[in-house]
Amino acid sequence: MSTSLSPTNSDLAFPDCSDITYYSLPIEGTPGKPVELALTSVTSHQTRPLPPVFGQTAAQTSMRWDADLFAPLAGLSQQDLDGVQDLVVTFKAPSPGIGTIHAPDGFDAAHTKGGTLVTFTKFIPGDYVMGKQAFASVVYVQPGERVSVA
Repeated sequence: MSTSLSPTNSDLAFPDCSDITYYSLPIEGTPGKPVELALTSVTSHQTRPLPPVFGQTAAQTSMRWDADLFAPLAGLSQQDLDGVQDLVVTFKAPSPGIGTIHAPDGFDAAHTKGGTLVTFTKFIPGDYVMGKQAFASVVYVQPGERVSVA
Protein backbone atom coordinates (compact mmCIF):
# COMPACT_ATOMS: atom_id res chain seq x y z
CA MET A 1 0.00 0.00 0.00
CA SER A 2 1.32 3.42 -0.96
CA THR A 3 0.86 6.52 1.17
CA SER A 4 1.03 10.03 -0.27
CA LEU A 5 3.34 12.40 1.55
CA SER A 6 1.95 15.52 -0.09
CA PRO A 7 0.85 18.11 2.46
CA THR A 8 -2.61 19.67 2.37
CA ASN A 9 -3.08 23.43 2.31
CA SER A 10 -3.60 23.44 6.09
CA ASP A 11 -0.21 21.72 6.50
CA LEU A 12 1.59 24.68 4.91
CA ALA A 13 1.36 26.83 8.04
CA PHE A 14 4.83 27.41 9.43
CA PRO A 15 5.79 27.33 13.10
CA ASP A 16 6.26 30.41 15.22
CA CYS A 17 9.93 31.41 14.96
CA SER A 18 9.93 33.87 17.85
CA ASP A 19 12.21 31.62 19.93
CA ILE A 20 15.13 31.73 17.47
CA THR A 21 18.45 33.00 18.84
CA TYR A 22 20.55 35.10 16.46
CA TYR A 23 24.32 35.43 16.64
CA SER A 24 26.52 38.14 15.20
CA LEU A 25 30.09 37.73 14.02
CA PRO A 26 32.54 39.98 12.21
CA ILE A 27 33.60 38.89 8.72
CA GLU A 28 37.12 39.79 7.69
CA GLY A 29 38.66 39.47 4.27
CA THR A 30 40.53 41.24 1.51
CA PRO A 31 38.54 44.20 0.19
CA GLY A 32 37.14 43.46 -3.27
CA LYS A 33 37.55 39.69 -2.94
CA PRO A 34 34.68 37.35 -2.04
CA VAL A 35 34.77 35.54 1.29
CA GLU A 36 33.27 32.07 1.54
CA LEU A 37 31.60 31.57 4.87
CA ALA A 38 30.22 28.18 5.92
CA LEU A 39 27.90 28.03 8.92
CA THR A 40 26.96 24.66 10.36
CA SER A 41 23.98 24.37 12.63
CA VAL A 42 22.28 21.43 14.28
CA THR A 43 18.62 22.25 14.64
CA SER A 44 16.72 20.02 16.97
CA HIS A 45 12.96 20.25 17.44
CA GLN A 46 12.39 21.59 13.90
CA THR A 47 10.45 18.52 12.88
CA ARG A 48 6.94 17.43 13.68
CA PRO A 49 4.91 14.33 12.87
CA LEU A 50 2.68 14.34 9.82
CA PRO A 51 -0.19 13.78 10.39
CA PRO A 52 -0.03 15.26 13.91
CA VAL A 53 -2.01 12.32 15.34
CA PHE A 54 -1.88 8.73 14.09
CA GLY A 55 -2.89 5.32 15.35
CA GLN A 56 -0.61 2.82 17.06
CA THR A 57 -1.00 0.47 14.10
CA ALA A 58 0.07 3.03 11.46
CA ALA A 59 2.40 1.45 8.92
CA GLN A 60 4.83 4.36 8.94
CA THR A 61 5.43 7.74 10.50
CA SER A 62 6.15 10.77 8.37
CA MET A 63 7.93 13.81 9.71
CA ARG A 64 7.98 17.37 8.43
CA TRP A 65 10.99 19.70 8.72
CA ASP A 66 10.32 23.46 8.45
CA ALA A 67 12.94 26.19 8.37
CA ASP A 68 13.52 29.79 7.38
CA LEU A 69 16.33 29.51 4.82
CA PHE A 70 17.36 33.13 5.40
CA ALA A 71 17.97 32.49 9.14
CA PRO A 72 21.78 32.06 8.64
CA LEU A 73 21.92 35.66 7.38
CA ALA A 74 20.09 37.12 10.37
CA GLY A 75 23.20 38.14 12.32
CA LEU A 76 24.92 39.93 9.44
CA SER A 77 25.05 43.71 9.17
CA GLN A 78 23.46 45.34 6.09
CA GLN A 79 26.99 46.06 4.85
CA ASP A 80 27.89 42.36 5.09
CA LEU A 81 24.56 41.36 3.51
CA ASP A 82 25.31 43.58 0.53
CA GLY A 83 28.31 41.36 -0.20
CA VAL A 84 26.46 38.03 -0.02
CA GLN A 85 26.35 36.43 -3.47
CA ASP A 86 24.58 33.16 -2.86
CA LEU A 87 23.10 31.03 -0.11
CA VAL A 88 23.19 27.24 0.20
CA VAL A 89 21.21 25.42 2.91
CA THR A 90 21.41 21.63 3.16
CA PHE A 91 18.95 19.46 5.07
CA LYS A 92 19.90 15.87 5.94
CA ALA A 93 17.05 13.45 6.59
CA PRO A 94 17.61 10.36 8.77
CA SER A 95 16.33 8.16 5.93
CA PRO A 96 16.18 8.23 2.12
CA GLY A 97 12.37 8.21 2.25
CA ILE A 98 11.98 11.84 1.20
CA GLY A 99 8.53 12.68 -0.13
CA THR A 100 7.51 16.31 -0.58
CA ILE A 101 9.99 19.18 -0.89
CA HIS A 102 8.75 22.78 -0.76
CA ALA A 103 11.26 25.43 -1.85
CA PRO A 104 10.32 29.09 -1.34
CA ASP A 105 10.17 31.49 -4.29
CA GLY A 106 13.58 32.13 -5.81
CA PHE A 107 15.22 29.02 -4.32
CA ASP A 108 16.18 25.88 -6.22
CA ALA A 109 15.89 22.53 -4.44
CA ALA A 110 18.09 19.57 -5.41
CA HIS A 111 17.62 16.00 -4.21
CA THR A 112 19.00 12.78 -5.63
CA LYS A 113 16.42 9.98 -5.59
CA GLY A 114 17.37 7.54 -2.82
CA GLY A 115 19.57 10.13 -1.10
CA THR A 116 19.15 11.75 2.30
CA LEU A 117 20.24 15.30 1.38
CA VAL A 118 18.11 18.17 0.10
CA THR A 119 20.05 21.26 -0.94
CA PHE A 120 18.38 24.65 -1.31
CA THR A 121 20.31 27.30 -3.26
CA LYS A 122 19.66 30.91 -4.16
CA PHE A 123 21.63 33.66 -5.83
CA ILE A 124 21.23 36.70 -3.59
CA PRO A 125 21.53 40.13 -5.13
CA GLY A 126 22.92 42.98 -3.04
CA ASP A 127 19.41 44.29 -2.35
CA TYR A 128 18.53 41.61 0.23
CA VAL A 129 16.61 43.22 3.09
CA MET A 130 17.26 42.25 6.71
CA GLY A 131 14.31 40.50 8.31
CA LYS A 132 13.09 38.87 5.11
CA GLN A 133 11.99 35.24 5.51
CA ALA A 134 11.88 32.27 3.12
CA PHE A 135 10.32 29.12 4.58
CA ALA A 136 11.07 25.67 3.18
CA SER A 137 9.82 22.24 4.19
CA VAL A 138 10.74 18.60 3.63
CA VAL A 139 8.45 15.66 4.40
CA TYR A 140 10.20 12.33 4.97
CA VAL A 141 9.46 8.88 6.36
CA GLN A 142 10.82 8.38 9.86
CA PRO A 143 13.06 5.28 9.90
CA GLY A 144 12.69 2.47 12.40
CA GLU A 145 10.19 -0.04 13.59
CA ARG A 146 6.91 1.03 15.11
CA VAL A 147 6.37 -0.35 18.60
CA SER A 148 2.86 -1.06 19.80
CA VAL A 149 1.94 -1.42 23.45
CA ALA A 150 -0.36 -4.32 24.27
